[in-house]
Amino acid sequence: MPEAEFDESKVDLSELDLSDLEKKYQVRPPKGFLDKFVVCDGTPVAPESKAVILKKVLAKLFSQCGKVVRLDVPVKDGKTAGYVFVEFVNPQMALNAVRHLNGKKLDVRHRLLVNKISDIEKYVLSGKVKDEFQEPEIPEFKSHGYLKSYLMDPAGRDQYLTHYNEDVFDLVVQEELEP
Repeated sequence: MPEAEFDESKVDLSELDLSDLEKKYQVRPPKGFLDKFVVCDGTPVAPESKAVILKKVLAKLFSQCGKVVRLDVPVKDGKTAGYVFVEFVNPQMALNAVRHLNGKKLDVRHRLLVNKISDIEKYVLSGKVKDEFQEPEIPEFKSHGYLKSYLMDPAGRDQYLTHYNEDVFDLVVQEELEP
């Protein structure tokens, strides 16, 4: 029996409807799967040799908020990347880490910014964050005159303001004080 020849280039794939197969075999992560992951930005950029020490310090810090399953410290060009990914046992622990560690000072020069991965996905995919930089409009400068003109009193008198209820009074001391 002769072998059948099949020329793949002659088949038009646009005519095939594969939606039923895609629906049947589509693999989706379980609902809430990403809620147990956090990304922490603002970590120190250190040489690769110190990445182990940095990982221990961050693991100790994040373990205060819940049980850490995995802490990933990415390394780029021989240095840590300045951010880490942390996986917790459940979403409640991740939320606890965001509440307690977001904005926390690691040292004088480093402040941790902790966000849930699902939040980042929500903002990026919703279109709220744009990929292209759009320069802001800068309003034209309007001069308000010399703001310290009260210091230019020709008589050299002292002035002060009193704010009482809804009224503001500009008072000038006119008496000469004896030494």
